[in-house]
Amino acid sequence: MKRSHVTILTILLFILSATGVRGQEEIAVTRDRLSERVAVFTTAAGGEATNIIALRTERGMVVVDTERSPSFTAAIRKAIEEEFSDDFHFLINTHGHGDHTYGNQVFQEATILAHENTVSEMEEAVGRVEGTVGQISAMIPRWRSQLESLEEGSEQAAGLAGTILYYEQMVTGLADGFTAAYPTMTFADRMSLDLGDLTLELVWYGRAHSSSDILIYCPEEQLLLTGDLFYTGGMPSYIDSERIPYLPRWHEIIGSFLGREEGITHIVGGHGEYLPLANLEDTLAFITGQQELYDGRQSALTTFRKIHESEGVEAGLTRLRAMFADPDHFYTLRPELDTYAYRLMLDEKLDEALKIFLAFAELWPESDISWDSLGEVYLRLEQKEKAIEAFEKSLNLNPENNNAIQRLAQLKG
Repeated sequence: MKRSHVTILTILLFILSATGVRGQEEIAVTRDRLSERVAVFTTAAGGEATNIIALRTERGMVVVDTERSPSFTAAIRKAIEEEFSDDFHFLINTHGHGDHTYGNQVFQEATILAHENTVSEMEEAVGRVEGTVGQISAMIPRWRSQLESLEEGSEQAAGLAGTILYYEQMVTGLADGFTAAYPTMTFADRMSLDLGDLTLELVWYGRAHSSSDILIYCPEEQLLLTGDLFYTGGMPSYIDSERIPYLPRWHEIIGSFLGREEGITHIVGGHGEYLPLANLEDTLAFITGQQELYDGRQSALTTFRKIHESEGVEAGLTRLRAMFADPDHFYTLRPELDTYAYRLMLDEKLDEALKIFLAFAELWPESDISWDSLGEVYLRLEQKEKAIEAFEKSLNLNPENNNAIQRLAQLKG
């Protein structure tokens, strides 16, 4: 289900030209009409553009998601107005991440609707705006300087100029009058919107890509909107102890949509190409396999964390080794355990982190990440020789481990 009949709408914005000099340029917005009542809009400013969906209904326009900057979202709003109408009734956020909510203020006259967890997720995302603007603003002069050293008209220069254009516009929207516009209507589990000629069924998916992910189904249009839950050709990569309990819910929800009598013609995700129906069927099969894999077993991380916090790291590691040796009753996911220990290291609890990473190297000696993490904590403890030894073991297991390559170059001078 790739995009077809794409037309281009050009919106006049101030952006950097390929020479690095500020000037007036045109930024394109693509629009793909799925039907007389539905279209998908994306900016062509660069980056990983968000798919913004607009539905014309008897009760007014419904927009699903906004861009990562009000400047991009304003361009999309203008495109929607020219394509359909300026009577905006609902704005729905599929989840609370900034690349789907930072442009909400552009539709403030609409009722903003989302899952109840979206508010707290947005608050966290909004708290990062100032830092993001500062980091990008510091990088732009460096990129401009680099651009001046490149051959004018070269492919490399054009690519860097495109990057500058994109981030310049993003920062402009976030720094100049940015206002967080939070949902004014929320739901916990399921919700149905009667829009006259169209119905939208909203379902909370459970904890997955975020804690607020929802799917939106329009039976009259055979349209399923999935936010960032799925992507073409890939399976969910966010399986961990916090999400495994939701596997039955994921299975039930996907199965219910696939079994709808009305059917599904278009599946539009949060970014990129539309999903083929077979991709959703494959995802259901993957989740079925994951259920069978984890059914009846407990999380080693959950138990380890409780013992660590109440009895100390040594008691926690003793229990972890026992759980690792009992795979029939416990699942032990190294990546999430590594993340747990890494946070201890970043919080300067270096002695505890070292003991945990040493245990990981013992339990997963063939994992390059185990040795890489051990090298990191030795580096912070200023134990240079042990850090070198750990990074070298990591690099032997994975010659493409860039972190180990860079750390060894640093340590060996």
